[in-house]
Amino acid sequence: MGSFSGRIALAGSTGQIGRALTEAYPGLNWVPLSREVLWGNSQNLSRVLEGTMAVINLAGAPLARRWTKRYREEIIRSRESLNRKLVDAVRFTESPPGIFLSASAIGYYSSEGEHRENHYQEADGFLHEVVRRWEAPLEDLPAGVYGVRARIGNVLDKDGGLLVPFLKSARTGVVPLMGSGKQILSFIHKEDLVRGLMHILDKKQEGVYNLCTPYPVEFATFARTLVTYTRAFMVVRIPDMYMKWIMGASHVLVTEGRHVLPERLVRDQFEFTYPHLEDALRNLLQKH
Repeated sequence: MGSFSGRIALAGSTGQIGRALTEAYPGLNWVPLSREVLWGNSQNLSRVLEGTMAVINLAGAPLARRWTKRYREEIIRSRESLNRKLVDAVRFTESPPGIFLSASAIGYYSSEGEHRENHYQEADGFLHEVVRRWEAPLEDLPAGVYGVRARIGNVLDKDGGLLVPFLKSARTGVVPLMGSGKQILSFIHKEDLVRGLMHILDKKQEGVYNLCTPYPVEFATFARTLVTYTRAFMVVRIPDMYMKWIMGASHVLVTEGRHVLPERLVRDQFEFTYPHLEDALRNLLQKH
């Protein structure tokens, strides 16, 4: 990794990934962007971003809630509007950052087929709309600022994200298996995600990066492996219909999968510390 001596502006610093990033690299000159700064006066935001080495936006309303009409609007606003505000602020700086890295999601891709950064099929529906609108403001970055769309897979972390509800259920002895179990889980250990983000900053390139391991698994494999590393003793299948009743339209977060491969990271010879599911779960859960 290169030497980062400049200031790095960070939106979403109090979130799961933002906290992990700043804790992993405490020696870097982080500039946390509060909600007041982000959503306040645009000129003030430009002053804060002036002369920064990089801007990273990890902010966004959680997806794992019922998608009511009002909440759908909040999901998009918290991504598209904030990226637009940040990009506009960058455009009005005299000394802009060299790179603007925005978190994004693999929901851009279809639930069918395999997807790489330069060979993929777009999805239909709300998740694709969210990602498309989330990423769109980066097209207006000024010349000389690299725009990076970091499409992140399911983050494995025992303190947040996908694992938490499964671990709660596992304590009762049961690991739920939503839908067919054949849907593909493209995942990444939290530590590898943080290292991957810093790798992208170091490379100083632009465009899409898929942030997930090269070894996705079927959801049924994920459920069975969780049994191995928790106190659970069985897997119980939950039909799609029931998940639709519980979660509404957001059921697709667990009943649909996406087979996504990190071709650019592999080409960069990025070394995953936890490339396989067992590696990741053993690390996260061996003391659970």
